[in-house]
Amino acid sequence: MKPGGRFAILASLSALRDSAWAAAKRFPVVLALCAICAAYAVWLVGLDGEQPEFHHVLFSLALGLPLSLGLALATGRYGGRLRGHSTALNLALILILVVHYLAMERARGEGYDIRYAHQLVAVGVTFFVVSFLGRDEGNGFRQFIRSFLTRALVSFLYSVVFFASFSLAILSVEKLFDVKVEHRTYIRLWLLTVFVLFPWHLMAGLPGKLAALNRDRAWPGYLRVFAQYLLVPIVAAYAFILYAYMARIAWLRDWPRGTVAWLVTGISIVGTATWLMAGAFRDDAKARLLGAFHRAFFWLVPPLLLLHLLGLWRRVSEYGLTEPRYFLFGLGLWMLAMAGYYLFGRKKDIRALPVSLALLSFLALWGPWSAYDVAVRDQAGRLSALFERNGLVRDGKLAPAKKRVDWEQRREMSSKLDYLVSRGRLEALGSLLTPGLKRLAVEADSGDDGYRWLRSDRTRKFMGELGMEYVREWEKRSEDARFRYYADALGRDDSPLSVRGFDYAQALDGRFKGSFTAGGRKCETRLNAPGARFELLVDGTVAARVSLEQAARSIRAGRLSQERAGKKPRVTVAFENEKVRLLLLVNALSGYVSKDGVRVDTGTGLLFLKLK
Repeated sequence: MKPGGRFAILASLSALRDSAWAAAKRFPVVLALCAICAAYAVWLVGLDGEQPEFHHVLFSLALGLPLSLGLALATGRYGGRLRGHSTALNLALILILVVHYLAMERARGEGYDIRYAHQLVAVGVTFFVVSFLGRDEGNGFRQFIRSFLTRALVSFLYSVVFFASFSLAILSVEKLFDVKVEHRTYIRLWLLTVFVLFPWHLMAGLPGKLAALNRDRAWPGYLRVFAQYLLVPIVAAYAFILYAYMARIAWLRDWPRGTVAWLVTGISIVGTATWLMAGAFRDDAKARLLGAFHRAFFWLVPPLLLLHLLGLWRRVSEYGLTEPRYFLFGLGLWMLAMAGYYLFGRKKDIRALPVSLALLSFLALWGPWSAYDVAVRDQAGRLSALFERNGLVRDGKLAPAKKRVDWEQRREMSSKLDYLVSRGRLEALGSLLTPGLKRLAVEADSGDDGYRWLRSDRTRKFMGELGMEYVREWEKRSEDARFRYYADALGRDDSPLSVRGFDYAQALDGRFKGSFTAGGRKCETRLNAPGARFELLVDGTVAARVSLEQAARSIRAGRLSQERAGKKPRVTVAFENEKVRLLLLVNALSGYVSKDGVRVDTGTGLLFLKLK
């Protein structure tokens, strides 16, 4: 290697070191928090099984990254006014993260995910504007967004290349040298990349003097090309489609579909980002299309927003309010307000967008007006009305159904109960709950329902207490009549079960599937679904075929499923021949009864067996 090349490499390494060190001195708290997140996440990967409370710690720590970075930037921007209180501010940051973890412990499953995403949006929007709250700093705010996002994209590309290269190197060593590498190694490498390399590289490239950004009017030409020849045509194409759809429903006198709200929201977000970018080029002779878009965008949006709100109103009137619909309503009204401000306001400050969005986001997080409380109250109120219409409320309390409830009504009840269970808010039914239902509600609300099957299992129990079958969200009504039965370990009857005359007991899972050895003989059990038969094989030969048809028809007819849970008779099937004697205690059974016969899809139970 030539001396000049060696010196160039050394100079590059020195520049890299100086840049990394400068970022560490400028953002010590942020990088310390990044290191804590990385170490904790790497440790978390080594745990076996689901540990939601540990994951929640990581999420709270991760929320501190934009908070601490925004605090560091604001401290550097406003100088002595904040620098003298840096210790107090950092302690306040730690307190906020602790309070966040404790407050979020109640939110589980989908409720946690939506709340956390909401908090990230609120904190992220605040982060972008907090250092530019001075007078006439709109251009500085716009320039900061540009520099931050372009640097974030470069940092992301660096991180992806770093991770891919090192992963390939580890894989090569594993294959070439027969070295066993645990698959979690790659996950740990990705976590280190996300929590250390990416933020460090990002922060090393952030503008040093934020105040100087307000005087910078230069924008890269590639952004002008990107906005003018890609973003503007995309927004225009989708706007044309939506306006054509609006003309169609006006001609047909129809209601807009619910999905139109998401499309209008998408075009509003992309269009607003394009509008912000176009503002930097509105006086550029090479960007006349961007100038025209900047002038026309907020005239284009209001009719689409009215379509958006109309479609949402129809959706909410039919199915009730949920957090996503609350947010879509809020975004629609906010965009209408912003359109009015930028069309008719005297001073058109672009910072009005993030400031108003941040305030509304924080307002929607807490309190009786929050997205979460409003949605739960609406769903619980609609569910209470459903119960009353179907005769399930007697003397102010929920009571078992006296007659079979219509499938559509049960499906709607199941859906709303699923929603309340997924948010841990069954107690919102309030005074309607009997003591037994309150215990079920406490059990469901305290559980972690990150898994949908757990949620549906809790809803099924609740519906069972009311003498109704649970209907899954994906089920469709058909000519076939669905039946389900679910019991505890010894069925719903509290009386003792006699097992005299049997030598073995074996639990059967899934489709009554089991494999065991009894008396030195190999036994297997299985479900013959189309024939609705339970089969027992001994030493590879069918020793018993037991029909489940009568039990299935009894459940479907309501003699079992419509009895109040806790007093249901047990479902047992007895069989005896010259080879075996058996008693099958059914814990769960589901399938279809149709004109062509009975089909059993799943079943679990306890088998009592005597081999002859």
